[in-house]
Amino acid sequence: MMAATIVFAWGSGSDGQLGLGDSADHAEPRPLDLGALQSPVALTTGGCHSAAVDATGALYMWGSNAHAQLHLDVPTAQAPVKIAIEPRVALVRCGWSHTVAVATHADGLSTVYSWGSNQHDQLGQTTTSDKAGLVQNPLRFLAPVLAVVSVASGWKHSLLATSDGRVFTWGYGRSGELGLGPKTLRAPTPTLVPIDGAVAAVYCGWQHSVFHLTSKGLVVVGSNRHGQLGLGNESRKQVFEPTPILEAASAALFCCDHVAVGWHHVLGVHDGAVYSWGKGSFGQLGHDSVNGEHTPRLLVMDERINHVACGSEHSLLVTASGRLYSCGWGEHGNLGHGDTQNVARPTPVAYFDKHRLHVLSAVAAGATSFAMATSQRA
Repeated sequence: MMAATIVFAWGSGSDGQLGLGDSADHAEPRPLDLGALQSPVALTTGGCHSAAVDATGALYMWGSNAHAQLHLDVPTAQAPVKIAIEPRVALVRCGWSHTVAVATHADGLSTVYSWGSNQHDQLGQTTTSDKAGLVQNPLRFLAPVLAVVSVASGWKHSLLATSDGRVFTWGYGRSGELGLGPKTLRAPTPTLVPIDGAVAAVYCGWQHSVFHLTSKGLVVVGSNRHGQLGLGNESRKQVFEPTPILEAASAALFCCDHVAVGWHHVLGVHDGAVYSWGKGSFGQLGHDSVNGEHTPRLLVMDERINHVACGSEHSLLVTASGRLYSCGWGEHGNLGHGDTQNVARPTPVAYFDKHRLHVLSAVAAGATSFAMATSQRA
């Protein structure tokens, strides 16, 4: 009999985004009471709100609704609430103050919905409901003629990738994060991004974007102020055209199996090894220092890593054996160590070891952290 999956939350909960029924910070993982949300298959969190999708395709949300990003009639929701969207939801991402969801039809094609703040065109809509740019009702901005495989929501921009490897972008990107060149810093509606290679997944940082190719290579664009593009050129503070990360020795594409993107840093996993680059001022790169890195640097670990996640300035790493490590900014307890200290080296989250929990995956954003785990662990 397969063990049930349990969702744990910790870190900043000021707007109920942990889903624990309160507005407090929690410095150690706590299990969520999911209520009607059973068997979550997807979990995401943003600025101050969170969302999950269950095995039936039902969407649940909680946290701040200050910008209508929950599509509810309440200012906050401190526990998961079911959101009415049809057909079944396949993907959802929470941005800073907006939400993007992808619903899948029986024929495999997709309808993309967006709601919340549209102040910077991050919803991909040409109209807004009021002067603040809030669009509460989910609006379809792409007809069901595309199959969407990945979606990302950032501070002021959003991205999606289709099954044929194309990428669309919209929102505001003064640092080049839209990938549309130096003359196009705003895209009110989804706009095709010219990229050399088919894209499998997309990621939004604070003001940069990462495109994960089907070949496993990485293409980046946007702000490079902290070296978060991994291009090794500190003088290029902004990059306006999608640019591949290359291996220094061979000039071949730098490849990863899995990627996670924070505000100003990136983690990449390749064959169980982790590389990190970008801003390191809180220790989020895990190299036992607060220095930044302008190219991918191997993180020395004793275990193989299967999965990584990035909050704004902290990192979570899941090992092949089901252990969870964390490092970086810890002001709100978001590292899960029971305190609010920053940690510059990946350190096991003792709660999961103590309770013999097998961590499957992790999700983070801002100062909020989640993990999905089972009780089966050797």
